Amino acid sequence: MSEAEEVAPVREGEVLAGKYRVERVLGVGGMGVVVAARHAQLGTRVALKFLLPQAAKDADTVTRFLREAHAAARITSEHVARIIDVGTLDGGAPYLVMEYLLGRDLDAVLEERGALPVSEAVDYLLQAMEALAEAHAAGIVHRDLKPANLFLAERADGSPLVKVLDFGISKAVVEQGDAQLTQTQGTMGSPLYMSPEQIRSAKHVDARSDIWALGVVLYELLAGSPPFKGESMGGVLASIIGDAPRKLSDERPEVPLGLVTVIERCLAKDRDLRPRDVAELASALAPFASTASAPSVARIQRILARQSQTALPDTAVLPGPVAHAATVGAFTQTTGSGASAASPKLRLLLLGGSAVALLGALAVGISLAAKPEPPASVTASAAAEPVSTPAPPEASEAPATDAVESAPATVPDAAPPPAATSVSAAEPKRPTAGKSSAPKTAPAASTTQKPKGIHDLIGERK
Repeated sequence: MSEAEEVAPVREGEVLAGKYRVERVLGVGGMGVVVAARHAQLGTRVALKFLLPQAAKDADTVTRFLREAHAAARITSEHVARIIDVGTLDGGAPYLVMEYLLGRDLDAVLEERGALPVSEAVDYLLQAMEALAEAHAAGIVHRDLKPANLFLAERADGSPLVKVLDFGISKAVVEQGDAQLTQTQGTMGSPLYMSPEQIRSAKHVDARSDIWALGVVLYELLAGSPPFKGESMGGVLASIIGDAPRKLSDERPEVPLGLVTVIERCLAKDRDLRPRDVAELASALAPFASTASAPSVARIQRILARQSQTALPDTAVLPGPVAHAATVGAFTQTTGSGASAASPKLRLLLLGGSAVALLGALAVGISLAAKPEPPASVTASAAAEPVSTPAPPEASEAPATDAVESAPATVPDAAPPPAATSVSAAEPKRPTAGKSSAPKTAPAASTTQKPKGIHDLIGERK
């Protein structure tokens, strides 16, 4: 029995959950083991992932194992290893049922082939970034990107397919005496690929830490070795925090200068200087990829654009009625000649405009009912002076929103009476001090004058 088989919590031929028959151990990591199994009824092959016995005793590790499994299951991209099921052994230790992948990770590819051609390396990274775009949109940060977690499989047509593994799964740190420090513990990450802020505090990382790791991975795919080195874990961490990355142009002179610049941006110590998201990074990498990667770039951009479009408006976070009013006003629509869903603000403006128009009409009526003589004989009453203002547009001429926009600048007082009903055809008597005279009776067609009411108002103002 091999060492891997000894540490595995299950044995060959064992059946889990009445349907998964264990075939063989595929690999063992710092805190977990993966075995191949076959579905007893369907005959399909799957991969079962377990925590090692020691790790399964830690409640925090078990909780994280299941929580991150649920997070990975939310990502539907073809570039993520699918989570099919979750279960527990008889002893209570959890396990994951994942899709079975044929191929090898990019760490093995580098070991076999060395540095990769520019377009091939960029193509692989863009495929991984499709998965990260969906993860970041869902609020998930991987925190442990590295070539060993980028698995190179094949589609049905034989084209390469990169799968991102181990979303947020923690691994134990193992001091190996050189730079091959790729196992981690707690919430850290693989030291060679950790961002400066992740080294200082793993609790406060965001998507830009993944962008740092992508820069390290691309550098390594192009140069054959990572940009920071050290003889121990401490040496690697110190170099990441305090040293500039090794010049890629020294390691690989034929790499285009523009691509070197993109990688250097990813490796900026200040995360605010890095690309703000994987969509921006994808746009910067596109000129150096093959034409086959154009769909990947477009999908990455659409995923993050969709996330920003579905975000709530800024006004929605305002407290109380203010947010409600702003939100309702923002979504008010008009159809035909009027508002289909008028906001409170619109209703207030319309009512105010109507009141002003009514008062203006009354003032015009007063001036027409008491036409003054030339200035020498006009009394001191200002109420009899005519008011000349433009007529407001009728409701059928423009939507209500037009009236709202013009209201703050010019509020119409009243429209002049139609010529067919003009009151000026019957000239009133000249008013005398302390007494007002009633105007002559207007033609029968007139419907606008109210002699008694206007007469009384003039007397009151005097």
